[in-house]
Amino acid sequence: MSVRLRRSLLPLLALSLVATSCGKQPNAPAPRTMTGEERTLQADGLLPANYGALIAAGDPTTLGRHGLAGPFSSDFGDPDAQLAAARYARTHGEFHRFVRTVQPGDLVFVAPNNPKNFVARMTGGPFSHVMICTAAGAPGEFIEAVGVTGERGDQVLDRVRRTTAAGLANDQATLRILRPTGASAEARAKAIAFATAQLGKPYNYAFSDVLGGDRAFYCSSLAYRAYQAAGIPVTPKKDAARDRLVEAFTRPVMALQPDDPVDLATRVMYKLHQTPPPGPEEFAKLIVEDVLPRCKRTARLVTNDREKANLTRALGRLIAGKPFPHFSEDAAAYKEASTKIKIPVVHCLRNAALEAKMVADFARDTAALLGIADINGFRALQALGVVLHAMGPYVDVFAAYLTGPNSAETRAAARLLDVLDALKPLGPFWPSSDLGPQNLPGRAPWTVANDFVSPTDLAWTDVPHDDFNTVEPKALLTPWLYAVVPADGRFIKLLE
Repeated sequence: MSVRLRRSLLPLLALSLVATSCGKQPNAPAPRTMTGEERTLQADGLLPANYGALIAAGDPTTLGRHGLAGPFSSDFGDPDAQLAAARYARTHGEFHRFVRTVQPGDLVFVAPNNPKNFVARMTGGPFSHVMICTAAGAPGEFIEAVGVTGERGDQVLDRVRRTTAAGLANDQATLRILRPTGASAEARAKAIAFATAQLGKPYNYAFSDVLGGDRAFYCSSLAYRAYQAAGIPVTPKKDAARDRLVEAFTRPVMALQPDDPVDLATRVMYKLHQTPPPGPEEFAKLIVEDVLPRCKRTARLVTNDREKANLTRALGRLIAGKPFPHFSEDAAAYKEASTKIKIPVVHCLRNAALEAKMVADFARDTAALLGIADINGFRALQALGVVLHAMGPYVDVFAAYLTGPNSAETRAAARLLDVLDALKPLGPFWPSSDLGPQNLPGRAPWTVANDFVSPTDLAWTDVPHDDFNTVEPKALLTPWLYAVVPADGRFIKLLE
């Protein structure tokens, strides 16, 4: 060891000796005894029984985790967080009632009083999160799967972890406890054991139970699977309209055959969750630069920066509902003609003329779109067809999410899909190849996503529940007031 290195280590060694002699690490909170206020809060059941030991310890967080396996949220075992939650409960009766009500095995749902909440908008319902209680007593202990969509400020994200209710001590959310009647103590213990066995596993941004399996979980899949493993009967209340937006973000990507669906979904979700949210052009850039290179069917689509920029512009127009300007005008005229008095011969001739014009203008607009993309080569054209066919059936949903369900872009996209549905019998549009048959795309059918369970699916089950801190009762109604998804030309109002 050099003289210079020995000298550089001396201050660190001295600091370590001082810290050891004091019985604590640098920056650790100074040991102290409970105040009168804290004794009163503890007597009221708002502080844990070991609170006095925590504040007297040199490392309270470690002691507060009392030998449990992690990972942990930042506030788990933190006496400062416990005290803040206790003070809040003392002056807010609903949170006080929640802390005294929740029991091990309960599912606890969070409904943020914010219509723009990312998860709530994605899943068409008010509930954005769910966790399972593992221990009662203030501030309670829980296991949850949490990602960037759930708790932006916490550094311990993207995994299954232990947490507390301290972070819920505010008036920004409604809480719901779901407790199935007839669930035995043994069944509850089995549900908790299942959740405990998943600790540390990654968050599943693919939002697919098939893709996640046992290697990754999102919050409601963890809760539902725990109840299934325990034999506790809970049937999610599924709805095709509420599943629509999740399908729009997952099905097209899966159709492109990603190399690692969960990893790719993680990359995409982090981009989508940025503030402010991406616009159509930025969303198109995300597809071109992050999605296409990581999928088997599109990895060869773009090879240089010029092709990426051109394809981004073309997809941006598609997502914004502006890819087919002449065709959109024809579609509007066709729809208007259907409302006029139908004289048999005149009506047939007029419709035939409009349909012929729509076919011609669709080809014209498509050629212009390909010109913007400026993609050369037969296989590149085929791959572009794969992208358009994967995304096209959901273009109205993308437009609704990015620009609002009542926007001109969303209405244009919906009209486009209406007419494409009518023209599908005209036959193939893209040539068939080993990439698969390419027929004229139309609107994706409205289906229930059986491989996905949202927090709202579980919270709206026919199981006894209790709501706390319901600041805005209308926010919990079915159907949800703030749904984003368009419904075949009938748009649900988004309250901005």
